[in-house]
Amino acid sequence: MKLDRPCQSYWRHVLLVLSLCVLSACSSEKANTQSSKASTPSTQRSGACTSPDPTQALPTPTAPTLSTLEQAYWCLLDHHVTRKTLDNRTLLGGAFSAMVQELLSKNLDQSTAMPPSLTGDAEADWSSFSTVYQRVSKALSQDAKLQQELAAATMQGMVQSLHDNHTFWNISAPASVLKQYPQGVNYGLGIVTSATNGAFYLPEARSPLFVTEVQPNSPAEQQHIAPGDSIVSVNGSTPFTNNQLNPGVMSWLNPQLSSNAVVHVTLSRPKTGRIWTVTLIPTFFAPSMAPVASARVVDNTLAYVKLTQVSPDAGDQVVKAIDSLHLGNRLRGIILDVRDNGGGSPEGVSQLLGAFVHGQTLGYLVDSEGKRTILPTTDTVSLLHQPLVLLTNRRCASACEELSGAMKDLKIAPLVGSRTAGAIAGAATPYLLNDGSTLGITTQRGLGANGETLDGSGVAPDYEVPQTAQELSSGQDPAIEKGIDLLR
Repeated sequence: MKLDRPCQSYWRHVLLVLSLCVLSACSSEKANTQSSKASTPSTQRSGACTSPDPTQALPTPTAPTLSTLEQAYWCLLDHHVTRKTLDNRTLLGGAFSAMVQELLSKNLDQSTAMPPSLTGDAEADWSSFSTVYQRVSKALSQDAKLQQELAAATMQGMVQSLHDNHTFWNISAPASVLKQYPQGVNYGLGIVTSATNGAFYLPEARSPLFVTEVQPNSPAEQQHIAPGDSIVSVNGSTPFTNNQLNPGVMSWLNPQLSSNAVVHVTLSRPKTGRIWTVTLIPTFFAPSMAPVASARVVDNTLAYVKLTQVSPDAGDQVVKAIDSLHLGNRLRGIILDVRDNGGGSPEGVSQLLGAFVHGQTLGYLVDSEGKRTILPTTDTVSLLHQPLVLLTNRRCASACEELSGAMKDLKIAPLVGSRTAGAIAGAATPYLLNDGSTLGITTQRGLGANGETLDGSGVAPDYEVPQTAQELSSGQDPAIEKGIDLLR
């Protein structure tokens, strides 16, 4: 989990101050026709949310309270891309359900924790919800940690109710940690698995669960865990039961910021047959400072380029990486690998596409009024005039999918690998809340170059070439081999 300042990417590259990052699955709900009052401004609301000033330091975070929940409620109603039809009862219903689940998880259920009567009047419904929340809160111990966790769970439920993967709530890492890691900071064990799909897990995941990436400087790297290692058990529990993924196992492998529980992971290495157990403790660690784009020569005359993030200058970075190979006139094709790329900047997508095609529309943004904004390629970038193959997988998300979809729609390159994540709801705008946390809200929906919605389904490859644990462990990469074959 990445904990850092500017918002650039979807999951492990999500660069807003982070812990409780709510990135839900992508399906929209039909709004109730009585919700029109929800978007009407009120003079009685909590302080308005504001976009953070990038030139100013973020405020010192405090515990979320009922007033923070109220501020988020109105902020979502005012700014979410569905605000014209968004039913306030969707938000409050999600918030209440999450509050009850938090009580149940702590064995603290209350007889008074009954759903408030909601009518579709945003003001009146908030008042009813607030009354119930305060009644439940006062009946509990006034322990600060307990009250904070109740508010946090309620906030998560409210945001999750939108089923929008680019609307999220982030709380800051402690100021001392941000000072220690001024270039950004990760938190957790540093393990990405074959079932990882951002903050969620792939429904199609099947045994074995294996490591696809080990983050640099992480507890996993320190214990010499490697890509391809199969996870036999976590804290004694197997990853799958009756071919269904165990959510508890995934929670242990992807701990929240507040968790520092010891995690025991038993692994098997396909390459050697070794089985061993490591003890990991979630912690803060520095992110990799490796270049966004790196390149190497394959098959003597092809440039293989790995792009880990869609930075604003992604096009320049890729061209620079290719130039560093000094292939000159011997260059006869490019394999661009965006597998595990969590996304980043729409400007970077435009610039990178501009290295392969000019004068094209790569996609559209649609606001709450239905107005479309065309996203063009950046035509100031010099064309590479090279055939291209793009490698994708289920962890290519957000701007990475925008890039993949445009490559396919505009027939710039065939896609090799696996379908992308389907996590491309649109453009998110950050807003500061009164506890110093950040609420990211999708304010525009994203569409592909052909006007299609990629959110929820992703971009299908032209050539399905998955990678197994055995191949990953032994250093084999059939997707690269397929790319070489296509460029021969």
